[in-house]
Amino acid sequence: METRDKLFTEKQYLDQLTKYSRRSRQLENSIDELLKAEKEHVQLYSVPNREVLHNKYDTLFGCKLNSFVTKYSMGEDVVKLRSDYDDLVKILKDNWTITGGYVQMLWMLSIGIMLDTDERNMRILSNMIDNENVSDALYDFLIKYRLTDWERCSDTVLFPVPYQSILSIISNNNQSKELTLQRLEKYLKKEWYRGHSDCAWHNDHKYGIIHNGYWSFDSGALVKVLGLDDSSLKGLPYYPIRYGTLERQHKIKISMSYSVCAYLTEADKVKSVYGARDNLLLNQIKAALKPGLDSLNDYFSDSLNTDMDAYAVLADIVNGEVRYPEIASMYGYVYEKICNHFGTQIYCAENLWQLDSQSTFIPIPLSDDFPYIISIPVSELESKRMEYNSLEEGNGIGDYDYEQEMDDLNFIFDEAVEAQKDLVIMVY
Repeated sequence: METRDKLFTEKQYLDQLTKYSRRSRQLENSIDELLKAEKEHVQLYSVPNREVLHNKYDTLFGCKLNSFVTKYSMGEDVVKLRSDYDDLVKILKDNWTITGGYVQMLWMLSIGIMLDTDERNMRILSNMIDNENVSDALYDFLIKYRLTDWERCSDTVLFPVPYQSILSIISNNNQSKELTLQRLEKYLKKEWYRGHSDCAWHNDHKYGIIHNGYWSFDSGALVKVLGLDDSSLKGLPYYPIRYGTLERQHKIKISMSYSVCAYLTEADKVKSVYGARDNLLLNQIKAALKPGLDSLNDYFSDSLNTDMDAYAVLADIVNGEVRYPEIASMYGYVYEKICNHFGTQIYCAENLWQLDSQSTFIPIPLSDDFPYIISIPVSELESKRMEYNSLEEGNGIGDYDYEQEMDDLNFIFDEAVEAQKDLVIMVY
């Protein structure tokens, strides 16, 4: 079996599936216990059994959905995925709400279309949406493809970032299939992933602990609904091969995957942290960066001890000192967290760009390995853009697709120039 998402190995995916399976069994046993207690009118918790049941079902659905996506990323046969999908619909029934559940439902509708699921499943999903009285143009568009009697017809999406773009993709289809594909390609390359930067799974591949896979299932569904020839989309990041119709594998040009992430930030604020020697500031940043710092500690656990971890590195930065030069890479990753804290991520894709000598806005030790860091003040954006645009294939440029990578570079600089923000590029 060939993996579809190359950011994890088959062994990592298998280990992950084992954990999901174990957790699912635990939740199912707990749900059975609660259902029995309800039948016997026995209250097991301080809150009503039904409330606990709802939370258990919600957790079980999340676990099963993660397992489904992991299986797809690993290369699982689509026939087996269909039975898993049916199971997901059963779990979600009577337990879904729009609060926190928008993306879940979008994935379920999209995957259902790609899998050619039966009308009963689509009817169950549409009833959930109807019961919640949700008006969303993307939901309506997908449901009407399978259920012609669906009457809702909204012209707006509940979450414009990134899904407003899909409406323009759909409208382009009325003019030209070529324009539609061009717009969809832009959505996949530049909008889908960064538009989900607030999701728990965003950037999880960087830490090597949990990674289900990054898939724009909505794009796969659109291709099918609009009747597009997706030949030009093959191999694009995040594009899922259509289940059942096109069961081909992604073609990756190089065997090793690296990531390039770019951030717009405010260098002055980053600099103000270094050497501040302010315990209040330190505690504030600790709290703000806690999920990221904990992930770094988990990922590098084999090379760390209680005195030498991400939190200690953050303290060094605030105190303007370097106590642990032997873990220079950790200083780089904490630097990334700080830059993101004072800014926003605008790009993350598979590339290997070592475009310039390493630079940072604060004097931290630089690793001989990854991360590779380039920090560009707003005053140098245009000169650096010209310098990088003159680069020929090499230094990581062109390892995947030279023209596309140069286009991505210009996109990053366009965003930075328009926002008038400082730019940080991370490679790992």
